[in-house]
Amino acid sequence: MAALAPILALLLGYLAGSFPTGYLAGRFFAGVDVRQVGSGRTGGTNVLRSAGRTAAIITIVGDTLKGILAVYASRLIWAAEPAPTFDLIISMAALGVVLGHNFSIFLGFKGGAGTMTGGGAMIALDPLILGFSCILPIIFTYITKMSSIGSLMFTGVALLVSLVLISVGARPVEVLVFFAGFCLISWYAHRPNIAKLRAGTERRIGEKAKA
Repeated sequence: MAALAPILALLLGYLAGSFPTGYLAGRFFAGVDVRQVGSGRTGGTNVLRSAGRTAAIITIVGDTLKGILAVYASRLIWAAEPAPTFDLIISMAALGVVLGHNFSIFLGFKGGAGTMTGGGAMIALDPLILGFSCILPIIFTYITKMSSIGSLMFTGVALLVSLVLISVGARPVEVLVFFAGFCLISWYAHRPNIAKLRAGTERRIGEKAKA
């Protein structure tokens, strides 16, 4: 049974991440299907553009909580597992919640880009790495007013910080399952944004989205 624990944690995380917070917030507060507007994603940025501030706040809080709860639940369920199995379990749960958010089973395997959900998972997984990973993305997001730049930097910096800590023995190598996966998933989800950044057409935070 212990051998199945990482897979079960991945599935638990996936189901938690699949909860369609942004879609439901858009429907409830603005009567809008956010999948049909702007980027078509269900994250806070597109919800802000298409359904307004209240729906966006609910989305950001809800998406963050999904990540926190999935990892904490896995910590409680498999608390008796020894390292390194335990480290792998919680890393798989964190990875699963991002996968669920981006490829929700309730939305035809579509969703958001995973930034807030992954950040929530990091609160429960490794708040120190989260803290170091937020500084530059916040600065550059403030300067550029582009959430995509902040998201891409966030996952990239988190991966680099985790690699440094692993290399000096301060973190188990198992956490790389999450940080490498989170970075790859995020950059894959942001492919349209990267193309717009290169073309100089990326929208800034607060700009209204068109259907």
